[in-house]
Amino acid sequence: MLDVLVDLWTEAISTLLGPLWDSIVFWRMLALILILAAGLVGLEHKRILKWLVTRHRRPADVKHDTDVFLIGDQYLGESTMDGICNQLYNGWLTSKDIECLSNFKQDMQRVRATFHIEEIESYKTNLLANIDDILCFTGTHFFPVSEESIYSLYPGPETTVRARRDELMPELQQHAHKLWDDYEAYRRCVNRWLGI
Repeated sequence: MLDVLVDLWTEAISTLLGPLWDSIVFWRMLALILILAAGLVGLEHKRILKWLVTRHRRPADVKHDTDVFLIGDQYLGESTMDGICNQLYNGWLTSKDIECLSNFKQDMQRVRATFHIEEIESYKTNLLANIDDILCFTGTHFFPVSEESIYSLYPGPETTVRARRDELMPELQQHAHKLWDDYEAYRRCVNRWLGI
């Protein structure tokens, strides 16, 4: 059987492929096809390639990103964010909470607070957009209820005020959930990349 294949190769196939095998055009086309195949595989596995390329970052980049995270964390740590989200869910905030959210947003929007790792920067951008939504919502619908700087969603016993409060409460609770989810995603990403 093997002899038949060898004879077939030497007589029929080699005469057809011999000139092609020696041709430079054949090798160029083969190289082009292999490069295209590698490109398609790379596009298909973009996330893996990105991870391989960015995993070995310079120590200066990692130090910068760690410093940026710690700047924001001094205003808005995990326990602070948990407290803010719980208070928002219940329809009230203190002026200190609003100040924490505002300071975090202002500091993290500065150019020096840009993360070099694009994935962390993306999560930070989502978190800042949500904080901006919360600050706009509280600025529009929250009013002071005591001299201790406590703000509440439409406080008061009047029936029209209560109706407005009941109408906006689900939206506020949705904002609180989204804020916590975005913050958790941001923290998980920082932990994955920086080990903090």
